[in-house]
Amino acid sequence: MSKAIEFYKLFKYSISLLFSSSPLLSFLFLLLVIFQGLIPTISVMLGIQLGNSIGHSDQIHIFMISIAWVMSFVIPGILAPIVSTLQSILNQKATFLTQKKIMLSASK
Repeated sequence: MSKAIEFYKLFKYSISLLFSSSPLLSFLFLLLVIFQGLIPTISVMLGIQLGNSIGHSDQIHIFMISIAWVMSFVIPGILAPIVSTLQSILNQKATFLTQKKIMLSASK
């Protein structure tokens, strides 16, 4: 049980360190990661809707669903480098903050 408590304390400290290093970037990173996780589900739902609408809808509706479905394959490729860059920036800021806390503790 103590390992679970230690893990929870370490996890809580890590998250607080991440959000204290740059709250805006951390929030943006979190939103983008969640959005990246939802895109495959959205793609499947659009594919099903496209298949269902082929025999029953007009061309404009099918065209709009097709465009949205194609975008669900394009967007992850666009988001991947953005998320990777944000992750690198947050890692750098969190590392600097950790080093600063260590140096302040050592100087006392």
